[in-house]
Amino acid sequence: SEMPRQKSTPTQLHQVQPDARADTADAGAEGAPFTLRVRHPGGTERLTVRSSQTLGALRAAVGELTKVEPLSRVLLYADMGCSEPLLDDDELLGADLHLGHGDMLTMQEKPKPQRKKKADDAGVDGAGAVAKRPKAVAAKVGGEYLSEGKTPRDIAIAFMTPDARMTGEAAYSQMAASARLDAIAEGRVELQTQQKGAKTPQKNLCVQFTGNRRAFEERMPRYNHEELVGIVEEILARQTTASRRTASSASHLLNAEAIARRSPAMFWSIYALDDAGANWDERLQSVTDVASAGLAPGSAPQ
Repeated sequence: SEMPRQKSTPTQLHQVQPDARADTADAGAEGAPFTLRVRHPGGTERLTVRSSQTLGALRAAVGELTKVEPLSRVLLYADMGCSEPLLDDDELLGADLHLGHGDMLTMQEKPKPQRKKKADDAGVDGAGAVAKRPKAVAAKVGGEYLSEGKTPRDIAIAFMTPDARMTGEAAYSQMAASARLDAIAEGRVELQTQQKGAKTPQKNLCVQFTGNRRAFEERMPRYNHEELVGIVEEILARQTTASRRTASSASHLLNAEAIARRSPAMFWSIYALDDAGANWDERLQSVTDVASAGLAPGSAPQ
């Protein structure tokens, strides 16, 4: 007769410690403890939580169990095919995230940032000149991104629509996005602004960059600061509730990684705002600050 199957490593149940926000919540509203499952590269953990606890407390517990630190490298995803991690540590597991007994989350470890090369190694001189493309690497045309939309509303809707393209195209999109991030980190970017036509003020960008040891060339519309503010306002207005219509609540969308993947035109237009900040993140902040200030309280998408 066959021996009964047994797990080589029994599943353990872990208790998530209370956090600051849970401690200040009404004790009567905490509800009964329930169990969440978290899948990670090393297996699956079962954690006992309460609805009044925060995502930050859960991430801390998962980081401790999986030995991943710092906390910023612990990424949790709703196990529903979501492409964006849950990042708002102040959200409650119950009221905000609507998690219940037996729900499954997926944990991924954010890669450690690569050490930046020295100027001599990266091919950048002391004055910050753009490195030349390696002669042995031919430029790869990344494509033309000219159909994101005609209005800020259209562009925002396209930006927030999940990527439903074929697998090969989606894989290329991920690769190109990673290369864009590497290129701005290493300063290997050349921008050229081109007039779209003699009778229109619209300008296009031609971008040549080298990222992850590959050379790319891309063309797309150039959005000025005012146009970028309008697009970000539309993105913020499409958050689920009025309390979430802030730049911080949309941080899972309005960051370098997401914008590099979702909208090359926005990504390079922000990079071209060289008078709005010393680096890409500061230039994005200059846009989101104005957009947040201009968004009327309680406004909703049309």
